[in-house]
Amino acid sequence: MKRIALLLVLAVLSLRADAPPAKPFPACFPAATFLLVRFDAVQLLDQGLVQEALTAKVGDINTFIGNIRTATGVDLGSITEVWIAVLKKDHAVIVLKGAFDLPVIQGAVMNIDAVQKVQRPGVPLALLLPDNKKPGASNLAAILDNEKMVFGPPELVDDFLAAYLGEGEGLPPAFAGRANGMLGGKAMLDALLLRMPPEELRKNPWMTLFTHAQGAVSLAGQDVQFEVALGLRKPEMREPAMKAIEGMRDIYLLLDENMRRLDPLPSMLLEGVAVKPDAELLVLRAALPREVVERLLRQKMGMP
Repeated sequence: MKRIALLLVLAVLSLRADAPPAKPFPACFPAATFLLVRFDAVQLLDQGLVQEALTAKVGDINTFIGNIRTATGVDLGSITEVWIAVLKKDHAVIVLKGAFDLPVIQGAVMNIDAVQKVQRPGVPLALLLPDNKKPGASNLAAILDNEKMVFGPPELVDDFLAAYLGEGEGLPPAFAGRANGMLGGKAMLDALLLRMPPEELRKNPWMTLFTHAQGAVSLAGQDVQFEVALGLRKPEMREPAMKAIEGMRDIYLLLDENMRRLDPLPSMLLEGVAVKPDAELLVLRAALPREVVERLLRQKMGMP
């Protein structure tokens, strides 16, 4: 009987480890998350400006990727998406989507003295790593499956894992719905401001009129398209808000050049913005030639 009971326990544990997650992973980020950002790594790394910036920082990109693969077993070249949930400054949870070879990663990291293998229910591999920016602190990396890895402060990753396995809450339902809506996005960059930061609300009380904000940067031929959607707390403010934004744009266009205080990129976006009212949203759209955006970013970053 003991042998049968042990086999049953092992079978249950095995089923639990292989069971699908209780909810889509964006809904599993900690409840205190106020900003969620998604990068399309493939589109982003295809941009010459990004390649030059990375080369200046890490040297030859292919060599850097090869060194990371040799040292850790993680193939950075396979990463397709990067998700960052920001709770406060220097406090974030990151999810990488790509192709992760569990036996290769496990074999590589076990040779690194600073890495400690730890147990976490429901995931095939979890590792504790020292935080180079915070002496004495650690980060937890957990492989969710062969396509997803979560990384961040241990307490935040544990909250994420609990929600992922159906034993924790994750984001509140309204926030979770917006976060899950970012799945399958085609934009190069998506950003979702789930809640307005309290310190910003104190400085700018008018921000209480909005529930959330979502932005996207997409490539369309030779243009870069920008879109921002603002959630309206009161539907009756749609028309006044639309007129206010269009009024700001029109007044800004009338100013002399030496009176325009915005940086070149936001200045050009404001000059060309179009406002589209929706049932519960105020949608702002603008587009600029890709070469113009790249030139302005180069100037901002001090690159030739």
